[in-house]
Amino acid sequence: SDSGSRRRRRRWHSPGARREATFTRSTKPRPVLPLGHAAFAYLTYVAVAAATRRKLPARWALVPLAVGSQLPDLLDKPLAFYGLLASGRSMAHSVFVAIVLVGAIAWIARYHRGRARVDGWRHRLATVTPGALAVGYATHLAGDALTSALAGRLWDSRFLLWPLASVPRSPVDGVSPIVPAVHGDDPFGKGVEDETGFPG
Repeated sequence: SDSGSRRRRRRWHSPGARREATFTRSTKPRPVLPLGHAAFAYLTYVAVAAATRRKLPARWALVPLAVGSQLPDLLDKPLAFYGLLASGRSMAHSVFVAIVLVGAIAWIARYHRGRARVDGWRHRLATVTPGALAVGYATHLAGDALTSALAGRLWDSRFLLWPLASVPRSPVDGVSPIVPAVHGDDPFGKGVEDETGFPG
């Protein structure tokens, strides 16, 4: 009825309701967009290169760096979309899986490096892949965990301990994996959360 609608509007526009809504929005972890992950990875690689007096990331190093900065989402989100994982931040966002996966790729890179021509592109790519991929992958996990920590919801970063710690399923995992890949974990800009407050 019209009177019921007016009462609901008055409750929503009351000072207490506005303060509660503002507090809820301010404590939601902001998702990290793909370009944000890539930029964070690049800046971290530059800092590491400067601290160790190595060459700045250029040419072939940018390839594994970019792949590593997106790899957790490229693995988890499609698998969660098809129901094979509980969340778009689970398996590939785990530090345990990261160590195994990066280690395996580094071993493959070193294998091909020993069998490639020294002046060839395969040798140059295999040389920079282990370090650049590790930096990109680590900064992705750090960026996702940092957004939760800054919002005061450190427990949301429990995906880092998968499978030792369970992770809730996010409503965003029900959309096409292409959408989160382009727009981040909150593709609709509505702060979509599940019952635990864990964003997609």
